[in-house]
Amino acid sequence: MNLITAQKNQNSKQGLKFLAYASLITVTLLWALAGPVIKLTLEEIPPMHFLFFRFLIVCIVILPPTIMQLQQQPIKPREIPTLIILGLLSQTSLALTFLGYQYALAIDASIITLISPILSIAAGHYYFKEKITSKTKLGILLASIGTGLIIIEPLLGESDPLIKREIRTLGNLLILAGTLSFLLYTLWSKYALGENSSKIRDIFHKFNLFKLEKGRSPMLLTFITFYVGLASFVPLVLLESKGIMGGSNFDITTISFVGILGVVYMAIFSSIVAYTLFQWALVHVTVADTAFFNYLSPIFTLPFAYLLLTEVPTKVTLIGGAIIGIGVVIAEHKKS
Repeated sequence: MNLITAQKNQNSKQGLKFLAYASLITVTLLWALAGPVIKLTLEEIPPMHFLFFRFLIVCIVILPPTIMQLQQQPIKPREIPTLIILGLLSQTSLALTFLGYQYALAIDASIITLISPILSIAAGHYYFKEKITSKTKLGILLASIGTGLIIIEPLLGESDPLIKREIRTLGNLLILAGTLSFLLYTLWSKYALGENSSKIRDIFHKFNLFKLEKGRSPMLLTFITFYVGLASFVPLVLLESKGIMGGSNFDITTISFVGILGVVYMAIFSSIVAYTLFQWALVHVTVADTAFFNYLSPIFTLPFAYLLLTEVPTKVTLIGGAIIGIGVVIAEHKKS
């Protein structure tokens, strides 16, 4: 009987892991399309307004389930600082990404984000003691070199008559900063939801932060971060309206149907659906497991970027992408 029960438990774990992988594939597809959609929509709507509208729609849609979740699992006062920080890392940091997309190519941005999964392997080793080999370390080094090459690609490649080299490089750096912020969110949320890490625990103790209550729903965590994002963009959109951050000439009545579709896609699919699936999957897989699926993102972004923006990768981008690809293959080769 015990053997049968153990087998059922094993089958159940395998089933959950399969669903987690399916969720991560879906998230990869949704976020691969997000880059071109963001860049296309930013032609009509300035970044802080875009993000404010996105979070406003999200928070209206998720209000009923959020209230239900809070009734079942009330937030403890000591959890609030942790939730705010997670919201800033995962949602408010999108300001960096959206500002970056104003100047960076969607293709470059997609390839730059590959540094996140490869660094997730290193971070998983450092913070959660997930094993990595010397080959994996070499792969991480090569991927980092490739990413650096793509970031400075505007300074090396052909000049763009519309955007200065330095501005495009700044855009790439902003994309990198947003990517690293989400990596921190991945690590901290995994710890906050129950994973053990002495190093992150020390950071939490230093800043008087606490883990979330045991059994806290990943979905509720995701929902709360959206409300943190909405609140944080209120002052930013006001500054943008006054011209301090650009966008002073924006008129909401001029948004086209394409612009509306862009905001709706980012609100419903790239936010609610993608973040909920990602956070749920993260509970059932390791940090390093999320890396494999993110490697697929540029493959899907390339056709989307061409169809929506007519973008094609430069020679330097292809070289940098190839170096990252070699690093990924080395890092993932025979990884258990």
